[in-house]
Amino acid sequence: MTLDIAFVERSAEWWYPIRVAIEHENVASDFGTTEVPKLFSVRSHLKVGITYVQAENPKKGLEKIRQHIKNKFDLISEIVGEDPRTEYLILVGAPKVVSDWYALDFLASQGPGEKEFQQLEFPNP
Repeated sequence: MTLDIAFVERSAEWWYPIRVAIEHENVASDFGTTEVPKLFSVRSHLKVGITYVQAENPKKGLEKIRQHIKNKFDLISEIVGEDPRTEYLILVGAPKVVSDWYALDFLASQGPGEKEFQQLEFPNP
């Protein structure tokens, strides 16, 4: 298992403890089957996942990703616990000329539950 990016404290003598773990996948279906389990398997203060859905119908793709995250989170939580303060941030882009971005964030203590992706708003330059 490898992480795309892992940030550690500058003073760390090795790769642990991981402060931020980041997984990125261009293909949303692969994100759910390979990247999400990595994020749930590693111990880190902040876990970030980044992927993309089709711009024509983002809600369908977002719901698939959300449901996959919820199912995997519920399963792993029955097997092993983690620090309840662990933060998760899942970012999903819907590429077109300028991408729309959606975010799902939750604490390990609460899990994703029924939370939904929220569209991120950016000010016009």
